[in-house]
Amino acid sequence: MSLLGGLEQPTSGSIQVNGEEITRLSDHELTGYRAHDVGFVFQSYNLVPNLTAAENVMLPMEFAGRSKQERKLRSARALGRG
Repeated sequence: MSLLGGLEQPTSGSIQVNGEEITRLSDHELTGYRAHDVGFVFQSYNLVPNLTAAENVMLPMEFAGRSKQERKLRSARALGRG
């Protein structure tokens, strides 16, 4: 998962996602890749305690620049409410 998320570099070979070689991306490009193309749910997840489940799901999408309407729709679908 760390390799797919661009958190670590492989010792050999390459990693292609949607036809793009992610091991050649700059740190800035990797940040964009993580914001728009992949997501992680770690075993020891850290939710924001004063937010609802939907608000916690929507939070990364806000950082990624998604509209409020899209965030609500996608979080409802992800939580089985839409």
